[in-house]
Amino acid sequence: MLRIRWTTLTLCLALGGAAHAEEREAAALASRLMRKHMPRAQFDRMMQMMVGQMQEAMEQQAAASGTAVPPDFAARIATAVHEMVPYDEMMDTAAGVWMKHFTVAELKDLLKFYDSPVGKKLVDKQPEIAQDSMGVMMPMIQSRMPRIMEKLKASAPQPQAKGK
Repeated sequence: MLRIRWTTLTLCLALGGAAHAEEREAAALASRLMRKHMPRAQFDRMMQMMVGQMQEAMEQQAAASGTAVPPDFAARIATAVHEMVPYDEMMDTAAGVWMKHFTVAELKDLLKFYDSPVGKKLVDKQPEIAQDSMGVMMPMIQSRMPRIMEKLKASAPQPQAKGK
């Protein structure tokens, strides 16, 4: 009886260790994948765009309120964003999400894809593709917004008079 329990315990530990090793492998693969999917230079460009948008919004708000944005404001925003949104942390966090959706074998296949010429081209062209796609889709969405609002208004519950 003791031998069966010992064998069962050994088997459970071995399976648990194998699962843990596979999870570590998946984490390492997903981390590498994220860095290929979003290289640091591309991340930095995205952060610069975000900083530019923040600065523009703050300047518009300041102009509307009759105040001025300090001359070093853009540099201060960039520093704050860089400190609060570090590349490695963002990539590792995203890697955890990708691990939920892909097996170790699939992560390996994705890495092979990103190492291929077309995968490298996708990474290089992805920001431009996203920008072009938004440039086409946003006018379409905006032109349909009045009809969307009409539908929402028509389907909204009508206020009832008190006492009915």
